Amino acid sequence: MTDSPRGETIQSQSWQEQYPFAEKAIAGLLKKAPMFRGLIDALRAKYGQTFYQRADQRTREIEHLIGNDDKAFESAVQSYVHFCMEFAQKQQEFQKTGQYSYQNYDQIVEDLYAKDEVMQNYYLIALLFSFVFSPNYYEFFDFFETVFLSALSPEGVVAEIGCGHGLYLTRSLDSHAGRSGIGIDISHGALEVDERMLTY
Repeated sequence: MTDSPRGETIQSQSWQEQYPFAEKAIAGLLKKAPMFRGLIDALRAKYGQTFYQRADQRTREIEHLIGNDDKAFESAVQSYVHFCMEFAQKQQEFQKTGQYSYQNYDQIVEDLYAKDEVMQNYYLIALLFSFVFSPNYYEFFDFFETVFLSALSPEGVVAEIGCGHGLYLTRSLDSHAGRSGIGIDISHGALEVDERMLTY
């Protein structure tokens, strides 16, 4: 990317054309929640083309999980916005009270992990969008992809405990053909999503 505004615009347009799924996710999010623009611009500026490449990959995975349906995609973007607002609210409550919204394991299992439809169609999809738009999740994945994977043996078994959406497990297997993997999760809905990620 050049230093000139004109050069940056040309480069950005090129990436938009090269990574249409990333652009679809960005446009969809900004339509639902324009306040994310500054955050997206910061990720673009920091990671450049890598941001678009990863955003495109994650969005393709999300499209696969929701059946490549435009209405479902719009709903998935809305779920991510709701997920972020809910998180901000719970964080604010924690800062005021010093207590988490869930006080015990059984309660969160009943309200979330045992509800397959919620896990499959809301929670895990929103988490995958976090790997596109959340700086924290983006940094986690950047470390995983650039540092952690290179330290793994090229052969053997990779186990992910709490595999959720399956992103880390599938990426571990994709990075070397000699590996096999095991995913473990308390949520049946999560395991179904994980299997769909593996087939993709």
